[in-house]
Amino acid sequence: MRSVVFAVVAFLSLLAVGTTGLGDNGDQAAKVPALVKRLKDKDAGYRAFSAFALGQIGPAAKDAVPALVEALQDVSPNVRLSSAYALGQIGLASSQAVPALIETLKDENRLVRSSVATALGKIGPAAKQALPELLNTALRDQDGNVRELATVSIEQMDAVASEAVEFFVKALQDKEVRSIAASVLGKFGEKAQEAAPYLIEVLQDEDTQFRLVVASALGRMGPSAVAAVPVLMELLRDQKTGRQAAFALSQIGPAAVPDLIGLLGEEDPLIVSRAVSALGKMGTASVDAAPVLVDLLEHENPAVRASVVAALSQMGGVGKEVIKSLAGMLQDEDTQVRLSAANALGVVDMSSAEVVSDLTTAMLHDKHQQVRRRAATALAQIGVTALPGLMELLEHEDSRVRRRATRILGQIGPTAAPAVPALMEALQDGDPRVQSSAAYSLGRVGPAARPAIPLLLKASKNGLQQVRLSADYALRQIGTEAQSQSDGT
Repeated sequence: MRSVVFAVVAFLSLLAVGTTGLGDNGDQAAKVPALVKRLKDKDAGYRAFSAFALGQIGPAAKDAVPALVEALQDVSPNVRLSSAYALGQIGLASSQAVPALIETLKDENRLVRSSVATALGKIGPAAKQALPELLNTALRDQDGNVRELATVSIEQMDAVASEAVEFFVKALQDKEVRSIAASVLGKFGEKAQEAAPYLIEVLQDEDTQFRLVVASALGRMGPSAVAAVPVLMELLRDQKTGRQAAFALSQIGPAAVPDLIGLLGEEDPLIVSRAVSALGKMGTASVDAAPVLVDLLEHENPAVRASVVAALSQMGGVGKEVIKSLAGMLQDEDTQVRLSAANALGVVDMSSAEVVSDLTTAMLHDKHQQVRRRAATALAQIGVTALPGLMELLEHEDSRVRRRATRILGQIGPTAAPAVPALMEALQDGDPRVQSSAAYSLGRVGPAARPAIPLLLKASKNGLQQVRLSADYALRQIGTEAQSQSDGT
């Protein structure tokens, strides 16, 4: 009941005082003295509402900081909670309140402790003196929300990462908080590189979940965690930690490439797939591994073949021969491999008429609908190079093919302008579904489709609603002049 009353009071405070977004800082600051006075009201609800309202004003309420510090000792937990909230919202100007907030981290009320932890984070680096208490008290709090908010606050003090690292390194030996410590060290990234040896030391802990957190942290440190490569390579072989270890290795980068290539000859397809995935996630940094990966396109395990296709597409700059090999995977017997190939060909840097032809064949004839759809999307992503083949399909005897081709041209967008004449022809197709799709695609092309305006005006009077709606859409997209012609006829 009390929480409901407090929520109502807080809402009324917004009506009475307004928020920072209403009026300028001078207007807001003028309200501060009255609200500070209300912090002494006999009614705890009014005291809480006043503190909350000061928080809504934000930095302009900096003159209220001393009164809010005093209110942190109020007998009402709602007042203490709102006061901590206000100090956080005021931000840097509340730095003088940090000692009082540190003391309030020991408050008996968990919601107050949560509010204090959040406030310290919002004050930011200026609250660095709170780091020991956040680590030694808040991170050990019995309430999970307090622990989580304390973690976030520590991260918000990243400007003092070098000073905080020693606290978290020591905490790696404390089972109660070590996972949080490892996670925060990871979020500090390269700023915490001096912690890498200590993280490597605990990377072989018997607790699987802890190992996963540590591996992630090392990965976030990037190349500065290169010393972790040997241990991570061992973890990559582990059923429980392999995936996270592979990701960490991918973040460490080129230094891990030789070891990862060495795993490509392993008998276990899962280990091979993880190594392939790590190489792919490195992008261009691992492009030298492309020739070895191409050989794996003939691996007996379809999951390996699919992972290789995905990895090659992530590398970029792999060359025409590799792309030709990827196109060949559209003929693979495994559906997932073909799907992966279609995905890859839509994102690689180079494409050719041959690739477009292979994708078109997959779009038209693959036995799996998902592959057909993904091949169509790849053609749209390829763009201009795919235009000749798509325009040719607009004359296909099967209306479903013609409709699909018009849709893809629309997905290509403005760069499909050379296809406008062909789409104008499709707008007069005998199948109304093709007409509708052609009209929509002309709209996607935009102003470059102005020559189609007369035909679109005619289509906007079509007896079929789907054609009319698509024509109206196209006229709007082509420009106001076309729309005004439509409205005036």
